[in-house]
Amino acid sequence: PYRHETPVEELRLTAEPEVHSVSATTANIEWRSLLPSRVHLAWGDTPEMENTDVIEVDYFGSYSLTDLEPGAEYFFRIKAIEESERTLGQHSATRTSTMETVGGEIESETLTFITAEEDSEPEVYYVAPDGNDGNTGRSREEAWRTVQHAADQAGVGDTVLLADGTYEEQVRIRATGAREAPITFKSIPGEKVVFRGEGLSDAFNVCMKSHLRFDGMYFLSMRFFFSRARDIEVTRVFAGQYDKAYPPDGVLMYGLHSEDLLIKNSVASSGKGGPRFYDCSDVRFENCVFFRNMITQLHFCQKPGASVSLKNNIFTDGLRKKFVAPMINLARYDAFEESNNCFYPREPQEEKNIVVLYSDEAFERCRKAFNMGEVDHPHPEMEEIVRADFSEMQEYLGETDSILANPEFLGAADVPAETEDGEPVYPVDRIMRRGAIPFNEFFATNPELVERGIGLQPEAFEDFHFNTTDGN
Repeated sequence: PYRHETPVEELRLTAEPEVHSVSATTANIEWRSLLPSRVHLAWGDTPEMENTDVIEVDYFGSYSLTDLEPGAEYFFRIKAIEESERTLGQHSATRTSTMETVGGEIESETLTFITAEEDSEPEVYYVAPDGNDGNTGRSREEAWRTVQHAADQAGVGDTVLLADGTYEEQVRIRATGAREAPITFKSIPGEKVVFRGEGLSDAFNVCMKSHLRFDGMYFLSMRFFFSRARDIEVTRVFAGQYDKAYPPDGVLMYGLHSEDLLIKNSVASSGKGGPRFYDCSDVRFENCVFFRNMITQLHFCQKPGASVSLKNNIFTDGLRKKFVAPMINLARYDAFEESNNCFYPREPQEEKNIVVLYSDEAFERCRKAFNMGEVDHPHPEMEEIVRADFSEMQEYLGETDSILANPEFLGAADVPAETEDGEPVYPVDRIMRRGAIPFNEFFATNPELVERGIGLQPEAFEDFHFNTTDGN
């Protein structure tokens, strides 16, 4: 029988911290808790554990230590666990009807481990849709079936090669790389790797991991998510959608509290918003294409003084009905660098707002609301300093060598410029279709852009085998 009573549970660890893997200079530690929570950590090379940190995690917690000494003993402990204000706010509508927690401040047993004397030789693992997780993973013939299985095994310096096919899974990265030996996930040269999953969220979830590389993949209706990540490179990635399936929040790339992020030679094409970055620093977009994201093409809400760099990119406009939306939302623009980009607004170009700038006070209110869980993400419901078109943008952000121009994408060359009713078609709309659009359709053919190296670099895709007739 149904009882209108809320179960009462004590917030607690459901699995004590344990070591997932270690190398000569890194260690990856995992645990589980009853609910998403704020966790107080301590670690060090003495039992006093002089290093501390406070993090927010879901039911599954993962934390990586880097720059450790080879062959040394270390200690790790969870000092306390509590429900965070953000967790309470964000989930209260569901939480109060399913579970109520009491108490909650706990302390784990002290975990001890010893780092390796030296790193083992880097391994190369293979994954394929026709593979088997019971295989060795050491060759294409012995490939594993799931990328998650490979992520469970991969360590410092290892490379995971993905074979042609569609992968319907979410991958949680469980190990961190090292400064000189990152962990790499990439497609086998010449093979087309697609992550697709209606009802799934993150193709890759990178939480508190560093020194990772991702190359040569198509994400459809799934997003790339990283939180408190560092030294991440994403290259030759297409992030789009298929049918009417949207990624979470309609966002194809989502970064929180991360630093040293490079996204290069990639395409973002969402049915909603473009990539979003909150409280991140040293974020660099180079030679990318922001293709007809329905609303804003790119959104930054970064730390004070945190640098953002946009170089050699192409920004197209959103849907006609979203013409009022700017191409770029920008808060904390004191360390914003922009050069040699191409902006291609819908007509009339002179009326399009390229960027919207927000005040520090508005940013702080928005950031507080986000941390408190009152909103799912910082949303620009705050006063603007200015809505700037191309000429006004230079007044606020400094002189620029960027241009307003039609990139003349290769994929639009043979598509009619008018509908059957004689209505003109915005050139960018000519290659808009669901699915994994081949990268070469986004190659700019405008001579000025080619000469200046703006947009995707064709030479970076020499190992791709393009087929523009498959519609996928």
